[in-house]
Amino acid sequence: MAQKRGSISVSSSPSGADIYLDGAYKDTTFATVSGVIVGSHTIKLEKSGYEDVTRNVTLRAGEIATISETLTELTQKTGSIFVSSSPSGADIYLDGAYKGTTPATVSDVPPGAHALKLEKYGYTEWLTSVHVTSGVTESITAHLAPADVSAPAIRIDKPATIDQNNNGLLEEGEKVAITYGANDPSGVVSIKIMLDSAMLESQNQAGTYTLTTNSLPVGRHTIRVEATDSRSNSGSEEIHITVERTGPSVYFGTTRTTIKKGEDAIFTLSAVNPIGNPPMTVQLILKPPSGVSVTSSSFAKSGSGIYTCTQTIEPGDNVRSIEVRLVGGQVGTHEIASEVYYQFDGSPKSPIRYETLTLVVDEPASPVTPFESGGVAVGAELPGFAAVVAVVALLVALLIGRRRVD
Repeated sequence: MAQKRGSISVSSSPSGADIYLDGAYKDTTFATVSGVIVGSHTIKLEKSGYEDVTRNVTLRAGEIATISETLTELTQKTGSIFVSSSPSGADIYLDGAYKGTTPATVSDVPPGAHALKLEKYGYTEWLTSVHVTSGVTESITAHLAPADVSAPAIRIDKPATIDQNNNGLLEEGEKVAITYGANDPSGVVSIKIMLDSAMLESQNQAGTYTLTTNSLPVGRHTIRVEATDSRSNSGSEEIHITVERTGPSVYFGTTRTTIKKGEDAIFTLSAVNPIGNPPMTVQLILKPPSGVSVTSSSFAKSGSGIYTCTQTIEPGDNVRSIEVRLVGGQVGTHEIASEVYYQFDGSPKSPIRYETLTLVVDEPASPVTPFESGGVAVGAELPGFAAVVAVVALLVALLIGRRRVD
């Protein structure tokens, strides 16, 4: 024969109390406990901060018994915590909740164990557990230790151009070698190097590294190094590089650096403007010293003794050569200062290349003759010359005498 059953409807004010039927948890108020066997049962209500309530109920078959209770709030004394620190001004957190800055008294703290944390920029986080007793003020003093808040020291050298065109410029399609690194007393956990926000490579320890980029396109680029130490302090450094259009092969020089006084020294300025570039202007500026003059008609002379030659070279031109004639009018060694730069239409000037050319001017060679005017032999005034002449004359006389005897 099946057992007869009923239900118990349970409510409380405030709601949310745990319902226990004969010691077994069933639900939280408000709720109806169904399928309860008829007979006597015990209902218990529990809610944190309130007194427990226990009621007995006798349930009949098919009946819905009702229990409604008003819970009584517990009366509990609290304690306090006085918190100070050296240095002062640290933020106080009790059980994760901000409570002010030191020194301060945290009031209305329930009895029991609580987590206390102090934070101050530049100092290590301070943690402890404090037990609070009702009606008692606990006193806590913290001595804060300085923290490492400095970012790693970052090194990033000026990139070295891998110069394929041998003109000292960073141009389209060329690469750069970058030396970079980072160090920190607490240790470095990450070093990243980026080109225009794209990461090139990363390291996980302090040190100095060298990276060669891929070929670079024309334009301005940013090289950035970021580093993080073991205490999560991060820093960065960056530099900028500009990649020019492929420039000309520009040469200015000569294979003959020694001439005689009055002779011409022929120098050559040659340049090539690669296909695909705009028209290009090449300018040569010469600053010869006194004793050397420029005779080439392609140069314009300014009042300060500076000679300037400007040429426009179309893209795809073969080697364009400009002959420069210098006349050595004064014996000696002469230093000729020169400046060469090029400029594409619509673009800024390239960096100026400064060169100093050395030209040696010697005296012209004198003709060698056996005798000077007046019948005096060259070198007659040299020591021993007369004796040599006498010996030669004696030998000639002996030869003539022998022929006569024969």
